[in-house]
Amino acid sequence: MLLTAAAWLSAAPCISASCTGPSQLEEKLRAQPTAKAYGDLGTWFGARRQFGCAAEAFEKALTMEPGWARITYLLGRSLYSSGNTQEAIGALRQSVRLDSKVLQPHLILGAALDQMKNTSEAETEWRAALAIDPKSTAALRSLSKDREMAGMGVGVGDYDLDSHLDIVRTHFQNQSTGLYHNLGKGQFEDVTAQAGLALERRFINWGPGLVDLDNDGYPDILLVAGTVYPELEPVYPKYPRRGPLIVFRNQGNGKFVELGEEAGTGISARHVSRGCAFGDFDNDGDLDVLIMNQNEAPSLLRNDASRAADAGGAAGDAPRVCALSPPSPLLAATPSPSCS
Repeated sequence: MLLTAAAWLSAAPCISASCTGPSQLEEKLRAQPTAKAYGDLGTWFGARRQFGCAAEAFEKALTMEPGWARITYLLGRSLYSSGNTQEAIGALRQSVRLDSKVLQPHLILGAALDQMKNTSEAETEWRAALAIDPKSTAALRSLSKDREMAGMGVGVGDYDLDSHLDIVRTHFQNQSTGLYHNLGKGQFEDVTAQAGLALERRFINWGPGLVDLDNDGYPDILLVAGTVYPELEPVYPKYPRRGPLIVFRNQGNGKFVELGEEAGTGISARHVSRGCAFGDFDNDGDLDVLIMNQNEAPSLLRNDASRAADAGGAAGDAPRVCALSPPSPLLAATPSPSCS
């Protein structure tokens, strides 16, 4: 039962004498106390910002009806609002266990965890909120808050075509690549979550490029990957030594979509990479990619965006990035016959 399982729920507390509710509701409670009546009383106190009294009322309700997700959430919110953050976390976690599909418990639990410096779990809750409502401004704002990050590489480009150079910066594993919108006059806004980059955190990424790969006029994002701790992979497979390319396609509306196999065979090849450069080495009208790898030859990837357009596609179709084999000597290599 909730009463015995949660340390934050005391044994059937009485409402303090200092907590005076509306006379009609108090008379109802004296005549026939119910969980709903105590829940109504807690809501009444909460609306008047008497959060301590609200928490007592919600606790009383839960002694009568353990497992009531809504009241458990309201208890957690009241505890958090009254400054009892640690107790609030227990109640809010229980409410999420009882019903994981409600937005607000994830948001407030994330805020409480963040206040206790548990950033990783806080971001997990905010991402859960974003999965429930992808347009949640509270979740987007929380995921974009200023945090200490391990910067691994930087690229510049005007991703939204407003004539200001924006910044993309790669970070360490379990940290999203950051996108910073140039507001002019030396001011930048973190738009990582709004742009759709917040959920890609699997690899240590380097050498970002903010360049137009599909010839639609809007710069896309390309990242390379590779660990700095190769000894971890045998022990923790989720930290692989080699990583793939990561490509985010610019949708032209401030948002990016991560591409997979549709971006071509060159994307999935794994290396311990450290940086990349861009240029049209074959003069076919699109930007190709040169990648510097650790302890192995560089990789030269041919972009077939222009070939796709010539074959009946259009500018803005997904870029097609093909590996050249063998990778060295670079310009003497023979292109692979197909991007499929």
